[in-house]
Amino acid sequence: MTLFTDTKSLFADILHSSKKSTMQENFKKVSQIFHNDDLTQKELQELAGYQEYLDIFRKDKKKEDLFFNSTKLDASLLMSNLLSSTVNQITMVVGRFDGAISEKGSYCLELEKCLNNGVQIDVLILDKVNNKSKAFNLLLEARKSNKMVQLFSGTEKTKTKLRELFSQYNGNVHFATFDDNKYRLEIEPSHYASIASFNAPKAVKRLKEMFNELLLTAQKFK
Repeated sequence: MTLFTDTKSLFADILHSSKKSTMQENFKKVSQIFHNDDLTQKELQELAGYQEYLDIFRKDKKKEDLFFNSTKLDASLLMSNLLSSTVNQITMVVGRFDGAISEKGSYCLELEKCLNNGVQIDVLILDKVNNKSKAFNLLLEARKSNKMVQLFSGTEKTKTKLRELFSQYNGNVHFATFDDNKYRLEIEPSHYASIASFNAPKAVKRLKEMFNELLLTAQKFK
């Protein structure tokens, strides 16, 4: 089931109605964020539009609106925005840190800032981890001297529990929560498609409860 296939269609109206100065600012911003990635002019323009799309939801604290991403570049930019707005706690259920999202843009930079700022980070890794992942190694190194970082390995029981909790998606999900109000739920990991919100405390509370249920079946990462 493919929910989101065309990123441009998600914010076409924004691209048409946006002020030229704002788009130029966002283009400069995403160009800096993705300066180490070999992106085309078209990709950067689309990311600039997506950043403006995110800014609308990020600034409006009164709504619990859901928004979404449909490509790995969108996902990396979204995660960078979520990480940069976090001050207390992160919980994550990931596949293996394959790098498609975490090695792009400023994901690792924002993750490192969270670590340096004392944010509590709990990560459940479902599959055999990619030991070359920069994000994973940042967490692994931080765990040596930081009790605020905890890493867990999933088991077959964990995956069974995940299927129970997210039966509507056949358990094929990854998710992350940020503080008490922000989340990203990846409902098509193979396509990096997700739904997310900057202001959904009820959803975040439930996702954290699910995370704790999953931890009952997991093991401490060694």
